[in-house]
Parts: sequence; structure tokens; C-alpha cells
Amino acid sequence: MDFKELSSGIGHEDPLALLAFDPGHTTGWAFFEEMELKFCGEVDTDDIETAVGTLSKLFELYEPGRVVIEDYRVYKWRAKHHVGSQMMTTRVIGCIETLCIQQGIYEITKQPAHIAKGFCTNKKLKDWGFYQASQKHANDAIRHGCYYLLFGPIKHKDRQGSTVG
Repeated sequence: MDFKELSSGIGHEDPLALLAFDPGHTTGWAFFEEMELKFCGEVDTDDIETAVGTLSKLFELYEPGRVVIEDYRVYKWRAKHHVGSQMMTTRVIGCIETLCIQQGIYEITKQPAHIAKGFCTNKKLKDWGFYQASQKHANDAIRHGCYYLLFGPIKHKDRQGSTVG
């Protein structure tokens, strides 16, 4: 079953264009329109100046109505890895969020890496015709876009125990 067949079972067409990101030193991106993957790739975001310029061009070119971003968290067991780091992934996430606000895009969803990667395996990406050889980050962006289009925004509990999403 391809992605179009799978997504037809969810009962809606998604009229808003979606731009999905896997942020980092190399940022993967995927553009979906009307539930179809149209374009994807990877861009160098190794420094913030390059990130702002390159990501701005993607927003101008594709004019998304919503954005999904792979979230990034620092966990205690990896804290030492970040000592002295510029934390480029979090800076790229901030850049994407800022560009969204500047473009008037308020449907911004952050998804944990394991959710999309657990569901959208390489086998599924290949079956759907979405797999990009030698583009790990583009594949991860595609995973996040597919997961979002099939299941919607991730729901989670805030500190008071209320569901937000």
C-alpha cells in the first residue's frame, strides 16, 4: 500500500502545504502538498547565518501553511556530550520557529524523533517511493511529515496535567 492509499483512509484531504524538518548541522526538509511528498532535500545549517539564509529560501519557495519539526531534548545521560557545544540543533529549531512567526505560520508542531522514526521505517519509505538514498536527514524529515499527515499533532501533558497539542 502506498502513502496516498494509506492517507486516503484518514477521511480528510489536507489543504495546507506542510514543510517538515529534521534540524541539525545538516537539516533535512520535506515539502508536502495535498497529502503528497513533492520535494525534499538536505541543506547546510552548520552556522546560524547560513541557516537563516538557507531556511528563509525554503519558506519563500514553498509557502507552507504549517510546519513540523523534529524536537530535540538534552537528557541527563547525554549532558556531557553538550559541554562546550554551540547546540546547533536547538539554534536551528529556534531559527525555524522564528521564520514561522515572521511568515504568519502558527501551526508549528514539534515531534520527538522516536515517534516518527518508529512508525515510518526505511522499509515503509521505500514501499511508498519516498526513500532518499544517502540523505539520512531528508528521510527523517519525510518521516515527520508522513507521521503528522497521518496522525496529526502530537498530544502531550503540560505541567498541570492538561492535554495540549
